[in-house]
This record gives sequence, C-alpha cells and structure tokens, in this order.
Amino acid sequence: MLKWCEQRGYIEEQPFKNLKFDNYGTPRERFIIFSKQQLKDLFALDMHHEDRLLLSILVVSCPRSASGGDEGLPPTGHGAHLRL
Repeated sequence: MLKWCEQRGYIEEQPFKNLKFDNYGTPRERFIIFSKQQLKDLFALDMHHEDRLLLSILVVSCPRSASGGDEGLPPTGHGAHLRL
C-alpha cells in the first residue's frame, strides 16, 4: 500500500523503507516434529470424535519446520508440530 502511495506521489518516501525488523517480535519457537510412525500411532489411539477432528486440523494446518529434523518425512511433505 505504501509503495503504491509512493509511486503515485501521495507520499515522498515509504516511512518504513530503511527500518530493520530483525530485532522485533517474539523469539523463534522450537517445535517437535512427529514422524510418520508417530502420527500413525497417535491416530490409532481411541479418542473422542471432536479430539480426532481437532488433531486432524492441527496436523494439516501446522507449517513444516524449515530447520530439518523431519525423521523420514519428505522435504516437501507436511509434518505435525507441537510447541515446546
């Protein structure tokens, strides 16, 4: 939006153009990445329908860690993560 305003002359320069955001925000969180076998074992447990639905949603919606340690998951596949 600010780039658009700058291009059309509404502002002279983007106010955040040279601002570095590296030191802002919360520290990066660590994750435990489940292997395929751990996921199979987890889904094999007897649980309420609502719990299984929630678990399914978490597994497919959690981003895959870029740090590796995927224990056999393909590099482009999805893993399930648990925040520490």
